[in-house]
Amino acid sequence: MTRTIFGKAALMATVALGVAAGSGRPAEAPLLITFDQVGSDVVATLSGSLNITALSFGTTDTFGALIRSDAALVYTGGAVDQYFGASGPGTIGPGNTRFASSRSGDAFAMQGSSGRIAPPAGYVSGTPLSASMTFTNQTFATLGMTPGTYVWTWGREATADSLTIQIGVPEPASALLLGAGLLGLGLMRRRA
Repeated sequence: MTRTIFGKAALMATVALGVAAGSGRPAEAPLLITFDQVGSDVVATLSGSLNITALSFGTTDTFGALIRSDAALVYTGGAVDQYFGASGPGTIGPGNTRFASSRSGDAFAMQGSSGRIAPPAGYVSGTPLSASMTFTNQTFATLGMTPGTYVWTWGREATADSLTIQIGVPEPASALLLGAGLLGLGLMRRRA
């Protein structure tokens, strides 16, 4: 009987893994920026793509890698083309400016309080973006960030797009995988 329960738990875990693997983001997915506490550091990861056709071009500029949560400012550093027209929250917390300890990947900037979205200079809509920043020896509290999910949107119908910032929020696939594993362990323990 224990073998059957273990077999069912293994099957559920395999199904959960399949669902998690199948829920991966395609190359042309809305842009997602996650902030996670990793040990004593906060790590920001940017992935996805943008449709900028419904936004209005402003200027080209260069920024350093930083966050300013009281204006929903996130800059991964580098040369960017600034576009305006996104709407969403004006803040992601009460904090002030903090510079990243390190960065890698594509240049990107946003300022939620002004509706500014700024992909790398010369960006073509739909091109995948990827970047990361590390804030060494920081927490969400020291960065002045309020955990949660924040969304900015722009455009309509074919030009509609969005950008999401998740601060300390687990991805659904991770939560599903963890839940399936805990369920399997619970079933095995119950039978033992």
